[in-house]
Amino acid sequence: MKERAKSAKTLICLLQSLIGHKTRIDLRNDCHLVGVISGVDSFMNTELTRCHLQDHDHQLIQSFDYYFLKGSRIRMVHIPEDIDIIKNIENQLTVIQSRRKGVQRSTQRSTQSTNE
Repeated sequence: MKERAKSAKTLICLLQSLIGHKTRIDLRNDCHLVGVISGVDSFMNTELTRCHLQDHDHQLIQSFDYYFLKGSRIRMVHIPEDIDIIKNIENQLTVIQSRRKGVQRSTQRSTQSTNE
């Protein structure tokens, strides 16, 4: 529950809206990853598929089918040019709010059945 609240109050929701898109993520060690984002949590930990790790001169270091990137290692995320940032944030906030309402409904049902 706290994770969703943090995502809704920060720009992490923008990163979460990029799931399924190919993007570049610059790392704190001056390397960067280029791949498809497959998951993002509220700590900005990011999962990538079909990605390539490159140095600052764009030389390929290694390729990965799957890569887990700890959020604290991220310096910058490049937003693809075809992405409408405002629209993506609004859509992601709608998704987060609908999940929150679903959780509240199921919690209410659980409480009611326990009290009966």
